[in-house]
Amino acid sequence: MPGVEKRHAVSPDGATTISPPVPPSDTMSATGAGEYFVRVGAGQAIAARVALLGEDIGAATDAVLADIVSLGGTGGLIVVA
Repeated sequence: MPGVEKRHAVSPDGATTISPPVPPSDTMSATGAGEYFVRVGAGQAIAARVALLGEDIGAATDAVLADIVSLGGTGGLIVVA
């Protein structure tokens, strides 16, 4: 993807992780039972579905929310691309 760079993060134990390329202008906000959003990696999952599966933002968001609900979680997402 042109204009997209991989992001690197360092965890508290010093390990380096690499996030898949996601356009830097994308953002997500979530509200609800946070544990479930973390368990499914909501932001990462939406970005991956868009970037790797070619889904549109709405379909990707709906799929991730369905995963959260299937685990017993509740909440909502605001996704801006």
